[in-house]
Amino acid sequence: MFYGMPPGVYLADVDGDLVLLDARRNAYFCLPRMHAAGLKTALTNSNRFRPDVAMLDELEATGLFSMIEAPSRATAPAMTAETDLFQVRGAKARLTPARLLRLVAAAGTAYRDIWLAKPQRWFRKIAGRNARSARDDLTTLYALARLAWDAQPFFPGTARCLTSSLFLLHFLHAQGFAARWVFGVKTYPFEAHCWVEHGDVVLNDSLEHVRSFTPIVAI
Repeated sequence: MFYGMPPGVYLADVDGDLVLLDARRNAYFCLPRMHAAGLKTALTNSNRFRPDVAMLDELEATGLFSMIEAPSRATAPAMTAETDLFQVRGAKARLTPARLLRLVAAAGTAYRDIWLAKPQRWFRKIAGRNARSARDDLTTLYALARLAWDAQPFFPGTARCLTSSLFLLHFLHAQGFAARWVFGVKTYPFEAHCWVEHGDVVLNDSLEHVRSFTPIVAI
């Protein structure tokens, strides 16, 4: 047995502040840098013995630190975005009856996911569908992403980052495309955000906006 962050808990270092996402409960926790000394190593490295570090008792009580069966080294994903969909020329797809039905289905699935599930379940679902989606046609992918973006005003709630991302992911998966779902955080004041990207292209937000966040998990 080891000590560390249990599955479903993710960590990001935001200029010394530690932010944890508990995907099992859809909850974030922020540890200011003045209290975070030594904690990052204790949390991200699997330890044979329980480290003697301040704040671990509190984290253990909330389920963010515990005994785990297998060693793991949790590392936050890197920021890979270099541009966004709005800078991609020619990203335009025609709205056909089949695509309209897929947009409606994607919106319905996104609403259902948000109401009935927690992030940990979303992550497993999206990871599985990404693994089964191997279509390789960037021109079409960008065009479909732009179509989904332009359709958002007709689907209530899809302007919010979470609904927008699930909506786009389900729409792309229905047509054989995989995409990366990224969650990011910032502190002072605390804010969490998510977006979808493919390669280095952000598909449902501006590059300037997402670059202000530190990634905490990417699916």
